[in-house]
Amino acid sequence: MTEYNEGTKDHTAITRKYARLTFLAIAIIGTGLFYWFKYSLLGGLGAGCFLFSLVSFFHFNKLKVVQGESMDTRMTWFLLGLIFLGLGILVANHLMEGPEFYEGIAAALCLISSIAYCVELIMTWSTRVTK
Repeated sequence: MTEYNEGTKDHTAITRKYARLTFLAIAIIGTGLFYWFKYSLLGGLGAGCFLFSLVSFFHFNKLKVVQGESMDTRMTWFLLGLIFLGLGILVANHLMEGPEFYEGIAAALCLISSIAYCVELIMTWSTRVTK
């Protein structure tokens, strides 16, 4: 494990590393959920977690945080929109009595987008406020 001196901590790199590990772990757990529960609610949650976690994993792998004045970025607004889209799909599917599998996918969209939104804000804050 790398030792860091207090003056040389790169919070963005540390956050990026743990975010990638978290999304990779969620993707592996999601694969297991889909494998064991197939097309049920938990299967949909697993399939959605797998897909959306891989997208987030690769996003944070190539992320370049740009210096600026505002905490808002296009990605934070996009992720916030995905959270509301997932909630809308979840409510609409439930009201129309659709398959539970789709509810699981919508719940996974909300979950992974929320986690990615928080990590994105932490990284933006770390880059723009602490430096």
